[in-house]
Amino acid sequence: MARPVRFAVPVVAAQGTALPLIICLHGLGGGIADITQLLSGGLAGLRSSYVVAAPQGASGGSWNVVGEPSLAPDVHLISSLIDFAEGFSNVDTTRVVIYGYSNGAALAHRLMIESGDRRIIAAVMESAQLNERQFRNGGFYTAGSDRAYSRVVPLATQTLARRRVMMISGSADSTIPAAGGESELVVDHLTGERLSFVSVTGSVLAYATAKDAAANISTRGDGAHGASLTYHSTVGGDVQVSCVIGPGLHRVRCASCQGCIGSGVNSVVDEASHLTPPDAT
Repeated sequence: MARPVRFAVPVVAAQGTALPLIICLHGLGGGIADITQLLSGGLAGLRSSYVVAAPQGASGGSWNVVGEPSLAPDVHLISSLIDFAEGFSNVDTTRVVIYGYSNGAALAHRLMIESGDRRIIAAVMESAQLNERQFRNGGFYTAGSDRAYSRVVPLATQTLARRRVMMISGSADSTIPAAGGESELVVDHLTGERLSFVSVTGSVLAYATAKDAAANISTRGDGAHGASLTYHSTVGGDVQVSCVIGPGLHRVRCASCQGCIGSGVNSVVDEASHLTPPDAT
């Protein structure tokens, strides 16, 4: 590995039991220490059920999505990290989940769209939905080496078709507004242009219809989390894509939301682990 990575290994895995791998991606300007802090807080529940890997973003702690300082090949980096973990018998690399916060969530979206790695079965994105370069006019686009997002991904070859996706967003987030549109703070570091985003509900719908054009939607509001949306596949009725729009700004951290990430990861892994892996591309 060309960059630092910190692993957290539960006792049961240290004794030889193979556990799923969750790769945690920090936000812009952050680092491994941010994930370490989360593992003592909102992500604490994951420490007993998963081997956790926290890589460091390049160029001051950024992930290469659109306009960040880093031009590093981060999609390839994640597959290389899984290759490394595959060498350990206590890591089940057939069940890899990506968790990302903010800029890390943006890379998680990029991985869902672009990565053909069959070992990645699910993703949980916190505080970042699809940006309008990744998804527009009804189609997903790949970044390309120039990050122009000019190449559309044909539905027939989308590896996300058999992956689970969960998004968690704050209803009062002004950095990446849950309702979509232009961000007040997120800019292309190369051009100075403000970036625009698809709404959370639009992002969920984009993934859901890519999986199943006739997907069904159910909604609820439980008072604590505000709106909760779940799209169900018409094939078997299993949960395909879900999101929670909770009270909060650019990080959903009310007392009722503490378990959102942990329960979300557990649910997507449980659902996705019973599926045929996505097709290689």
